[in-house]
Amino acid sequence: MPSACCDVPEQEIIFEHVDAHHSPHDHEHFYRSPSMFRAASMRRPATADNDSDQTLTSPQGDPEKAKKSVNYEDDLVEFDGPDDPENPMSWTTRKKLRITMILGFLTMGATLASSIFSAAFVQLTVEFNIGIQTATLGIALYILAFAVGPIAFAPISEYKGRRLSVLPAYFVFICFTAATAVSKDIQSVMITRFFAGVFASAPVSNVGGALADLWPAKTRAIAVVLYSFAVVGGPTLGPLIGNAAATSYLGWRWTMYLSVIYSSAISFVPFWAFRKRMHLFC
Repeated sequence: MPSACCDVPEQEIIFEHVDAHHSPHDHEHFYRSPSMFRAASMRRPATADNDSDQTLTSPQGDPEKAKKSVNYEDDLVEFDGPDDPENPMSWTTRKKLRITMILGFLTMGATLASSIFSAAFVQLTVEFNIGIQTATLGIALYILAFAVGPIAFAPISEYKGRRLSVLPAYFVFICFTAATAVSKDIQSVMITRFFAGVFASAPVSNVGGALADLWPAKTRAIAVVLYSFAVVGGPTLGPLIGNAAATSYLGWRWTMYLSVIYSSAISFVPFWAFRKRMHLFC
């Protein structure tokens, strides 16, 4: 009777070998007809008993295009030794400190925008005729958005790189912060504050992974401490700067303008410092 796995008549089948130690899928078929010889062999992962270089070849297609390795050890991608210039761990301490400072100041801009808005509460209640509880939503929605943004930005940083996951989102954060400064009603203030928080969460959620790429475990604690100073500095300095602006002739809108100015200035530093597009800031 004809074979169940192909259309070759029974008399044209030379043999079928099945290894008793493997599944029925790990076998070899050899077929011969008057005009062709076809072979298909499934490569098994290399072991102590089977380390031969076998490949999976399609009977109909181009064998070169159909080659497919199943030896998982060969599929690992690693750096070319500890001195590979593309390995962040091998960079100089000065370069890694520079990148850590840039990441810290970027995150500082995101956290500064959260607390600087607290100076605008009193003037918001007067201008938009709302209660103080409603005015505090400007901070509450911003912080709530920090739980939404990382759902998208964290996977992007792993698949597309830290730079692509942080800098475009940081630019959008600046745009929404500027939109808050020019809002004409309280609804616009709250909406723009929420979306500003969504995109401001990109550096907050991804910088930790960048530091882990840069620093070995032995010296990573020092880098994290330096980075934390910048992160904590944002919420600490925010109310001081915001009150200085809000209680002057500038008004509450300048709390957002000052955040835009700082964030815009620091966002240009990576474009100057990062010489080429790589998986990591460089």
